[in-house]
Amino acid sequence: MHKDPLDDLEVLGGNASSSECGSGTGRTETTGPRSTLIISPLSVLNNWLDQFEDHIHENVHLDIYTYYGSSRTKDPKIIGQQDIVLTTYSTVTADAKTSIRGETFAYCNNCSTDIPVANGTKGDLSKHVKAKKKKHLELSKLAHTNQKITSSFAFEGDTSVIKSEVTFTKFFILNNLPLSVSDHAGKMFRHMFPDSNIAKKYGCGQTKATEIVHSLSKNDDEQNITPILKNNPFSVGTDGSNDISDKKLYAIVVRYYDSKAGKILTNCLTIPELHVSSGENIFK
Repeated sequence: MHKDPLDDLEVLGGNASSSECGSGTGRTETTGPRSTLIISPLSVLNNWLDQFEDHIHENVHLDIYTYYGSSRTKDPKIIGQQDIVLTTYSTVTADAKTSIRGETFAYCNNCSTDIPVANGTKGDLSKHVKAKKKKHLELSKLAHTNQKITSSFAFEGDTSVIKSEVTFTKFFILNNLPLSVSDHAGKMFRHMFPDSNIAKKYGCGQTKATEIVHSLSKNDDEQNITPILKNNPFSVGTDGSNDISDKKLYAIVVRYYDSKAGKILTNCLTIPELHVSSGENIFK
């Protein structure tokens, strides 16, 4: 049986003492799980990293792993070697919706049951639905009648932090700057503007900035532009980001004539992600 990679971690509890932290190796000796799991909102994920950098003694080495994003590892051996594992509530929730018993099982969100699907056919699912038909119907009716508590309140939240994070991410895109620099932005803003509430809450590092870029690229432009490109001549241009990592962002820019506007337009069609930036892969 496969276990969730985060199951054996110690949640927000350290075993280090001051004498251990001052030892020559800088390693923490523990008798139980060595990793400390910290779960936080995405907006303050980078604030944790800033705090570690500011307050951990220079002689102490800590292996810190950010368990977030599609490229996160679920290997228990790798995670178990970390001193601290940082993750978000949404990531933990997403993992909880998949079966912890491995790839030969599927998780039924309706009745919270692991279903064996080793045969790889829809018969496995049909068999489960028939066996649990009555229970599924009852739970489905209950789900439709239940009302989320958030629906009873009008959203009056302050979006100033979100706007600042999106605006600064746009600045990176427009100036073709590496998104990795954004890991240091929050700390810099807090030093520059100590009295600013927005600066105190700013937490947009590389991971979040990448997600914002993807969200910005998933707009209606592609749906509106594609029909025009199918019936008119157009040119395509692209350029990769300067990010020093295993992947780059390639902005696909198209130049075409829009008969409704009566002029030639240039727009960003999409911003795909590419892991191996060879000429062949860029062409694809």
